[in-house]
Amino acid sequence: VLNKSNSVTVHPSAEFDFLTYNIFFGLFYSAYTKKVKQNHILTADSNNKVGNQIQVDLHESDLPKHQVVKHNAIKPGFHSRKQYATLPAAMANRQAIMTAAKDEYLQPIVATGIN
Repeated sequence: VLNKSNSVTVHPSAEFDFLTYNIFFGLFYSAYTKKVKQNHILTADSNNKVGNQIQVDLHESDLPKHQVVKHNAIKPGFHSRKQYATLPAAMANRQAIMTAAKDEYLQPIVATGIN
């Protein structure tokens, strides 16, 4: 039974928890389309930076026979990139760019009804 274990906490969701993250993240991150399948493992941490890129490791499984594929997560022409003369300047302002964009692009998903 959920919420009856010391290691499980259930947080009820509300309608305002569901936002258009697909649109928002699409402005800044490259697509994983056809790269990620069901049960794949995605990992990234602060050690996965290569230059201005964040590389995400895609694993088919944790078995040694399955290779790890590196995926460059940051979209080269990300939202508002052209407002800056250089890529390093745009990358330095990326947090501010994303913060400014969230109010415009992170909108509640309108519920179509009860399932």
